[in-house]
Amino acid sequence: MLIVGYLGWGRRPIRAGQVIRQLWPVVAILGAFVLAQTAFRLIYYDSILPNTYTLKVVGYPLLVRIKNGFGFLAPFFGQMVFGGTLAILGCCLDFSWEKVVLFTIPLSLIAYQVWMGGDIVRLWRFLVPGIPLLILLSAREVLALSGSVIEFAGSIAFQKYVLRAPIWEAFPRLGILTRRVRNRPVIALGAAGPC
Repeated sequence: MLIVGYLGWGRRPIRAGQVIRQLWPVVAILGAFVLAQTAFRLIYYDSILPNTYTLKVVGYPLLVRIKNGFGFLAPFFGQMVFGGTLAILGCCLDFSWEKVVLFTIPLSLIAYQVWMGGDIVRLWRFLVPGIPLLILLSAREVLALSGSVIEFAGSIAFQKYVLRAPIWEAFPRLGILTRRVRNRPVIALGAAGPC
């Protein structure tokens, strides 16, 4: 809720007093839930920490947990290498605080998974809430890159050097057509007869 509110309010100028006046009910409700859950744990377990903390962390050295956590996440990193790389590049090359806020959620979930040493199930259940945000950031970068490619394809240099390259003479029946659609260049390759 706080992230959606931040992203919505980040587009218009608001004075600090207005933000505090509008956010305090949300923060108070969330704080009440955290305090109630902590009080329940203290009464039920005699500890303010959850029982999963005791089961997963107590008695295991930090370096062992970190090694196991990275070993557990190695297949996940392999699966998300393309999307994660695009999201990281998007945050670094085209910096905005909205992207950083969105990227910190999957990053914190990954850090938590590494810190606790993995999981008993290989379903990435702790990482699932962050995956849509990584996909969202990656999709935005794919759209930005495709826009750049379309702009480059319509540039004079591309049309002069690439489209007039001798390689196209080897394929006489392949026609290359460049047009502007909605003021954007579009390149179409089509057969100019039976192949």
